[in-house]
Amino acid sequence: MKQNSKYNSRLLKGGALIPEMRALLRIWEPSADSNGLVKSLIQENILAKRTRSRMEDILREVFIPRYVNGNPPEAWQFLQPLERAMWPTEHMRLLLYYHAAKSESLLYDFVITSLFDQYYSGAVTISVSHVLAFLRQAMKERKIHSPWSESVSIRVAQGLLAALRDFGLLMGKKVKRIQRPAFPIPSFVYIAFLIKREVASGQRVLEHPDWRLFLLNPPSVERLFLEAHQEGCLQYHALGNIIRIDFKHETMEELIHGVLAAAP
Repeated sequence: MKQNSKYNSRLLKGGALIPEMRALLRIWEPSADSNGLVKSLIQENILAKRTRSRMEDILREVFIPRYVNGNPPEAWQFLQPLERAMWPTEHMRLLLYYHAAKSESLLYDFVITSLFDQYYSGAVTISVSHVLAFLRQAMKERKIHSPWSESVSIRVAQGLLAALRDFGLLMGKKVKRIQRPAFPIPSFVYIAFLIKREVASGQRVLEHPDWRLFLLNPPSVERLFLEAHQEGCLQYHALGNIIRIDFKHETMEELIHGVLAAAP
């Protein structure tokens, strides 16, 4: 797990919220007065929510923590050109999920440990009880500032599983079945580029824990790198334990421009 990470209950305010996040990505803009921008969007109720308080929750508890102040910061700048180019939902969903998980320690840690282990143990389903066990252990390890009541824990667990269903890692309403999402190569290259910015070694890129978010082990990641290599999206060469990964672009902005230029 992420060392010294503290979990919060923001998932109660909103899980994946993919349509809402995509709508906000289309209209978000850089502003010296971000608080003023937020107030303006709340006042206009740009998402047509029943109450302005719901609109405020979506902005302040979901969109901004994930895509403005998240990891990496200002991720909306990467995502906005893709959204405005009307990238398919199956492509955008994985990117939205990746940035959400990187910015929500609870989501990240649950997937790369509990859900990943369940999947590779051959488990077909996952339930609220699995999440509750994870949360109880987190409380023992003081990863939650103040212990949550059982009712709050259940609601957080339900919200987490609902978010994972909407992000494509689970399917089903009552019974949640685990599934490894299909990974379009453009989305894979986007995420691989971000990981490569974080770690220089090709071997470390291949084995990076972020891939577990998509239920991918190193052999599965390598197959995707080889496919991306064959499609001319990057260069991937392996000789024993020596792995070299080279991208055609030097910056994230250049990579996104190249992805859009190559789109049919």
